[in-house]
Amino acid sequence: MIQNILMAQITITAAARQGFKSRSQINKDVRSGRLPSTLERGRKVVDVADLVRLYGEPGADPVAPDPEQAATEQDLGNCPETEKAPAIATGGR
Repeated sequence: MIQNILMAQITITAAARQGFKSRSQINKDVRSGRLPSTLERGRKVVDVADLVRLYGEPGADPVAPDPEQAATEQDLGNCPETEKAPAIATGGR
């Protein structure tokens, strides 16, 4: 027997206000197919479960960082900009 389970759905604007991602990012993910949406009374709505799956809890760290944007600790350790420069004495002039 298949149960008809209703998922909590909210508008894209409401999802952005709750802190999932920006409205433009949510719309991009809907257009790309990463985030499913449906029309409800002429407005796009998304399931809260899908928002949490894709973005994690609102205001929390991302579930999985984008590999193109994520830097590993090893990458940062090998980066010359992250090495501390020796202190330079200015001599009180």
